[in-house]
Amino acid sequence: MNSKKETKKSAAKNKKISFSNKIHLTKLQKIFIAGTASALILITALILILYFATRKPVLAFYNVPEKTRESITKILNEEQGKAKRKYYEIHLLDDKIPLSHQSKEVKKAEILIANADFDSIEYINKSKSLEQIPQEYFAGMPEATIENLGLRSHNINYVPLLYDFYQIDVNYEAFKNSGVENIALWSDFLSYVTNAKQEELIGILIPGKESEPTVNAFGMLVEALFGYEELQNIEETLYKAFKKDLDKNPGNNTYLEKALEELSSGDTAFNKTLLTIIKLIHSEILPGDFQNFTYKDFKFLMNQNRISSAILKLSEHREFKRSLLKNYRSIYSPGMTVSQKRKFLAPQIIAATSSKKRLPLLQILCETRQQELSFESGLSPVQRSTPTMDVQASDVRYWLAASLGPILPLSACVPSENALNYLARYIRENSFYR
Repeated sequence: MNSKKETKKSAAKNKKISFSNKIHLTKLQKIFIAGTASALILITALILILYFATRKPVLAFYNVPEKTRESITKILNEEQGKAKRKYYEIHLLDDKIPLSHQSKEVKKAEILIANADFDSIEYINKSKSLEQIPQEYFAGMPEATIENLGLRSHNINYVPLLYDFYQIDVNYEAFKNSGVENIALWSDFLSYVTNAKQEELIGILIPGKESEPTVNAFGMLVEALFGYEELQNIEETLYKAFKKDLDKNPGNNTYLEKALEELSSGDTAFNKTLLTIIKLIHSEILPGDFQNFTYKDFKFLMNQNRISSAILKLSEHREFKRSLLKNYRSIYSPGMTVSQKRKFLAPQIIAATSSKKRLPLLQILCETRQQELSFESGLSPVQRSTPTMDVQASDVRYWLAASLGPILPLSACVPSENALNYLARYIRENSFYR
């Protein structure tokens, strides 16, 4: 028993000695450890200083046309130069997948510029890393735009910078010879294209082999013939299905397919629009093989002056020679009645920031340098008093201000290449192979 106690005492003593040996350092050892720690702190500090001294602020673009990217980058870098700050490092995000699935890349950006869609707006407004936009930034915008953004009831984390616009370009010579005095309603438009067909012109054409113009021409018809509420219902239905596929079946379109089948059955606006396209084909107003026309084919026929009406975006006007565009007049898509309340399809370029320090730069983009931004990008300004580069851009601003505001195009509810292609294919097949 005594031997066990002695053994325990001896072990405890050894532990104390061992512990004592660990904490009692020589002066030389203390100096070495302190020096090493100081050196590590100094090196870390130098690395951080070097990193922040050389790091450029990041400007990220999501699905923004090249011309618009260039004009925004130019303006922002000029502002950086005035403030003697570093120019922006440009990050191009993947436009084939939703913005919400690129959060790591988005968080690196001090300023984000995006071509708005349902997913990007939802993501931006829910993001805790992005700053709310001060109400005064929207002061010079048309009342319809402010109401449409919902700014009377809540704040948002983005500001619109520019508007594109889906419109119809009418062959002016064909119109003068058609006997139609004015295209105010859908019935007037049908009379015009029917008469223009007699001059061996294609009645109406879209680059139907391309997914985005096919989907958005369809959305344009829904809004014109059945009202913007019907288009909004379709967009909300398809977006919910898209999100389900994104969460539960990545890469598949199971829920989207089911939603389209439901929208296409019965007396729905979606189904009636498909039937309208079939009638246009049977009347030889829309070519029966419209789904085979590429954008290259479309441009060729426009340049040959062989189309009586073409659905074009404002930005696409800039790809044609001015001498050609003199032969065309731009109109908004005519509705069924004069009293019909309208919301026109307008793709939007929006901006957000993760830094309060960068908020003034967004104000510069949406206020001070709107004219320059509009002229260089070819798009319509959001400010009601900003001069425009031509009558087309001026018309867009007037039409949007006179309506109940812009509405995102149908393609915005399926913001992935896979889903967009699926929706376009569904429209082609069900408006032709019936």
